[in-house]
Amino acid sequence: MSRTSSSRKNSHHGNRKRESVTVSTEIKPLTPDEQIQLRAALLASSEMKSISSVETSSLRLLLLKRKIQLCLVEINWHKKNDEIESKLITNKRKILLEILEFYGQRKFKSLDLLKQSFRLLWLNLFRALPDPKAIKTSPSDDEMDFREPSWDHLVLIYEIAFHVVTNTEIDKKIMQKHLRGKFLQNLVSLFKSLDDREPQYVKIILHAIYGRFMALRKDIRSYLSQFCYCYIYDTKYELYDSNTSITWQGIPEILAIFCSIIQGLNIPVKNDYHLLLRNVLIPLHKTYHLDAFHEELIQCSTQFVIKDGHSACVILGGMLKFWPKMSPLKEQLFIDEIVHLLNSCSDYIEQLGVNRNNHHHNPKHYKICKKDKQFELIIVSLISKLCKCMFSDHHQVAERALLIWKEESLKLCLEVFGDKCWSTVYSTLKKMTEKYWLIEIRQITKTVITDLQSTNPEFFKSSTVSKMYKMERLRKFDEKSKRKEREGRWKKVRQLAIHQINK
Repeated sequence: MSRTSSSRKNSHHGNRKRESVTVSTEIKPLTPDEQIQLRAALLASSEMKSISSVETSSLRLLLLKRKIQLCLVEINWHKKNDEIESKLITNKRKILLEILEFYGQRKFKSLDLLKQSFRLLWLNLFRALPDPKAIKTSPSDDEMDFREPSWDHLVLIYEIAFHVVTNTEIDKKIMQKHLRGKFLQNLVSLFKSLDDREPQYVKIILHAIYGRFMALRKDIRSYLSQFCYCYIYDTKYELYDSNTSITWQGIPEILAIFCSIIQGLNIPVKNDYHLLLRNVLIPLHKTYHLDAFHEELIQCSTQFVIKDGHSACVILGGMLKFWPKMSPLKEQLFIDEIVHLLNSCSDYIEQLGVNRNNHHHNPKHYKICKKDKQFELIIVSLISKLCKCMFSDHHQVAERALLIWKEESLKLCLEVFGDKCWSTVYSTLKKMTEKYWLIEIRQITKTVITDLQSTNPEFFKSSTVSKMYKMERLRKFDEKSKRKEREGRWKKVRQLAIHQINK
């Protein structure tokens, strides 16, 4: 009996412990009466003592909580020139600076203060953002960027938020309860802010949360991916509406977070991150405002290739799928990214070259794997696409595609996969020296041929060149004869059909 009674006592004691740890994360907005009372108190807050002047820790904590309460007051920024609102703005900013100073100097353990702090963040950060269509902007005027009226207060709230989420004195599990779910969702939604300063602060705080709380990492990746999906698939582009130019807001910062995540991945890369690559990073290439975040997207792609060489096949294949047809600017961006990707996987290409040579000499001992064959097919298709770009009517695209052959990674591709690519490249270059409409491009083409000749003189021997030309002519003749044969068959089918109808 004594054992059972003692076990009951222990279980009750354990339950009390659990009850003390459980934290309510529900945030209630201010009632109209509370708003009126706190506004009046905030107007008279200049008479209050400063937090640093209070010596007793318990009294200091009570004063801090009271001052946090005063900062829950909503300010009407449309009436900031009004005498009362102006005083509220000044007093609130002064109190926020005090609170920030306190959090910057001390780490707190109080769960009640933590709850108060999260209420401060919720009621100040999570607000209705302005509609882009309601803001008059002009694409020709760089000085018409939107500026959040409450930014002087918001920037201090963001800095307080950073100190709160990085507070190591609070148990991680308790902090996670406050962060999980709606808080993270609302925080990610702030990337849509039209003030370009705000997404930077959201990025810093999310990065800090991702680094500290492993249990929340999958949720954060999911929310960030969902934000990207909305941009990729839900954005409607209106040709004559300049406000669509700000729909990409937040994407560069999200890609910067993804880049740092990819840099820290362990090898082999888990399937979750391959899904991120396929479902988010690659589809972003087809979006309208690619130039606004292309640098960050290149960094993500190259970092992924460094971690997993085989992912180059997936990225390059996706780029070929989404290759732009009506945008010369995007074509140039794609060509730049191809150079970065091939530079990143040059070691993998070299290894492929070694394997191909070994397979050629000892086919029984060395077998080329399926992924290597896929990569070879992708490179051949890619070089074919670059040859088409070289003959583009847009001279900037043609020039960028020509200069790509001076890159060591492209020369390496020609060296490894030359048996399938050289004829296409050479015939395109030769054609350009004779037929391209701009004389400057024809001169660049001649320098590219000279450069390639110095790197691979064997190919440019007269016998080899004539052989390649002969092969190219035979291939074209074969295609032409097949097309004629196919047309002849269709002609017979049509004649038979007409004959059957006339019967």
